[in-house]
Order: sequence, then structure tokens, then C-alpha cells
Amino acid sequence: VLAAAKKAGVHLKMCLCTHKHLDHSGGNEELAQRHPEIQVVGSGYERTPGVQKMVRDGDVFSLGSLRIRVLHAPCHTGGHVLYFVTSSKHPEGKAPILFT
Repeated sequence: VLAAAKKAGVHLKMCLCTHKHLDHSGGNEELAQRHPEIQVVGSGYERTPGVQKMVRDGDVFSLGSLRIRVLHAPCHTGGHVLYFVTSSKHPEGKAPILFT
């Protein structure tokens, strides 16, 4: 992820982690140690490696013009969360992104 971001000229600010399985969270701790400017966000319903900010259903936070709403979806794991992302540049419901 870091190499791809560097190649694209993108500066990462936040990592949204959906659940605790290592294929989704395995690099969180190293990311947090090497890049303290990148905030690692994850479920408050389960212990996920490297998470610095725990979130729960209904929580809303921002990243620049992005509005991120947390949805608890206990299916893949009991603590699985989804992130519904909208932009202040688009009205609610227009051009949303759902991270599952």
C-alpha cells in the first residue's frame, strides 16, 4: 500500500481497518510505528492489531472533505465494521463509497 501510494504521489493520512483478520490488519502495527502521522482506525467491538482509534456503529468522523460513517456489520467477524464515505462536495447519497 505504501509503495503504491508513493508511486501515485498520494500522502496517506488514515487507514480504515474493517476487521481483525491478519489479511486485513497484519500491517497495522508496523504502519503505526513507521508512520505515526497515519491514523489506524478500526472496530471497537473486537481487538484488532495496531488500531489507534476504535469506532462503533453510528460514529461519524471526517478526513478533509470526506465524511465517514461507521456501520457495525457482525457477519465476517463479530466486530466487523463498514465505512460509508461521502464528500461535502457531493450531497448525501451522491457518489458515496462503501468500504466493506
